[in-house]
Amino acid sequence: MNGHDTELPEITMAKSRFWIWLIPLAAMLMGGWLLFQHYAQRGVLITVSFETASGLVAGKTQLRFKDLTIGTVESLELSQDLSHIMVHVRVAREVLPYLTEDSRFWVVRPRIDRQGISGLNTLLSGAYIAIEPGSGKPATVFTGLENPPITPSETPGLRILLETDSGGIEVGTPVYFRKIHAGTVEARTILGNHDRILLDVFIKSPYDAHVTASSRFWRDSGIDFSFGADGIRFQSESLESMLVGGIAFDNPDPAASSAKNEDAFHLFPSFREIRSRSMQMGKKFVLYFDSSIRGLNPGAPVDYKGVQIGEVLSVRLYYDKDSDSIQIPVKISILPEILMGNHHAKAETHLMEMLEKGLKARLEMGNMLTGQLFISMEMDSDNPSGKLSYTEEGLPVIPTLPHPFTQLAGKAMAVFDRIQKLPMEGIAGNTIATMKEAQALLKGLQEIPEDIKPLLAYSQEVLAAIQMTLEGLNEGLDGMKPGSPLYRDLSQAARELAESARAIRILAESIEARPDTLIYGK
Repeated sequence: MNGHDTELPEITMAKSRFWIWLIPLAAMLMGGWLLFQHYAQRGVLITVSFETASGLVAGKTQLRFKDLTIGTVESLELSQDLSHIMVHVRVAREVLPYLTEDSRFWVVRPRIDRQGISGLNTLLSGAYIAIEPGSGKPATVFTGLENPPITPSETPGLRILLETDSGGIEVGTPVYFRKIHAGTVEARTILGNHDRILLDVFIKSPYDAHVTASSRFWRDSGIDFSFGADGIRFQSESLESMLVGGIAFDNPDPAASSAKNEDAFHLFPSFREIRSRSMQMGKKFVLYFDSSIRGLNPGAPVDYKGVQIGEVLSVRLYYDKDSDSIQIPVKISILPEILMGNHHAKAETHLMEMLEKGLKARLEMGNMLTGQLFISMEMDSDNPSGKLSYTEEGLPVIPTLPHPFTQLAGKAMAVFDRIQKLPMEGIAGNTIATMKEAQALLKGLQEIPEDIKPLLAYSQEVLAAIQMTLEGLNEGLDGMKPGSPLYRDLSQAARELAESARAIRILAESIEARPDTLIYGK
């Protein structure tokens, strides 16, 4: 019986120990569940890189969307190359579906820029990170914007890219269409070996409808001042573009297809550059001039009755072995469709026919101040060119006409040479002998009645005056001979005139090189 009593307590103690182990197990499960809930509610960690950490404080700086806090900066650290600050932000889990590759982040702080003053509310509350959700693929690593986006993503319009090889275009630069503010440069990226710059541009509605595949963009400095063969040109745009500069665009072909988001265009330095490049796409010709072409530079216009139809491409020297002489071929480009209208298919054929019928080129003075020359095309039907010749490169050669000044100078020199070749001494001698014979004849008539003697006396006076005039003419003609004082005076006057023309040409070249000397002096 005693043995039976000692066995019962052992069985009871074993059962009580089993229930004791269930309590800590339940506590562990409960703790794990609470820990899971804590981390689940804690959110997702994302990383945004900025160039600086100005205004950002770990554990304090907030991430906001439309002034609603959706995350907090957890930590900051330097990137491996020390070029950026990696900002780790804890974001609410429900925001995760809206964090995509095209999401944009930026720091809101007090700013003064072209768009005005912003971020003044952060003077007391401190800076915060703003987000603009995207719609692309999910992502957790982002590159933040150094400046706030100028245009909200939901604004209707068109986003395009402009590529240029020169700087000077800042974020916020306005874009104009027919002098109307139509868009803004929102971002700038340097590509390659710092030789190209990519601009992100937003064109707002309804002006985005005017951007087509044929649109042309150029830098608009607000003031266009230049010297050229077509004279002095001055053009100004809006006051805003004069102060901060800008970009302008037009649409030369409204029937072209509409541009799409992310389409790329080239940004030209100026509108003149666009016109010049279009002129350079025409048919190529070569001209040869006998006279000096000083003042004819690449880019000079080629006109027909005052309308520009082409442009000078190059001016160079060429040694011709056959004639043992140095020639100056001038290469030009002509757009046949401008000369012939819009008949593109037959324009070139008609142009060649006109050249064979007598269309020739002539140097003309475009600007007396700068001495710039241009090429004028005109018909010379009396002397048709016939079949055109071609250079070794296969380019047709357009016949040329001498400059009007050259023709006038040639005629003047021809007249002067003829005067010099006249036998002045013989003519004067014969005239004097004739006058002496006339005087002798008058002396023989002394016995004529008294009533006509006054008439004879008057005739003698007239003949004496004529003789004096002829003698003076003879002396003047003698003075025209080489070595005479008059000849030297005329030569000196011609040299002084040439020096004056040279001084004017030098002044024009200096003004062309430095137009500001007109305002500030040398």
